[in-house]
Amino acid sequence: MGKSLTAIYVMQSVKKASQSCISRLLFYPVFTACLHGPEWLKDEVLVVVARFMLGLTNGYLTSVLMILGPKSLPVLEAELSAIVLVVFLGIGLVSGSVLGWFWIV
Repeated sequence: MGKSLTAIYVMQSVKKASQSCISRLLFYPVFTACLHGPEWLKDEVLVVVARFMLGLTNGYLTSVLMILGPKSLPVLEAELSAIVLVVFLGIGLVSGSVLGWFWIV
């Protein structure tokens, strides 16, 4: 769903998109508070909303950075930067899958 939001609105600033990616680190304290915090934070609704927002921002910001990355470079380097972005996205997906499999084992 987050990836589809780029059809409606795309950030025009790479700096704002990068800051938004860094601000996603605030989800860690939210999830920690849901596990170890006070009783009023140990609610399933908060966990569902936080996971939904994490997934939504992940898809949206990934798509935005894949769009803006090549646009921010000269034409001669844009194609190569897009290839590098896709390669590192693939490496991240594969390594996440492998680490997830090791978590089960």
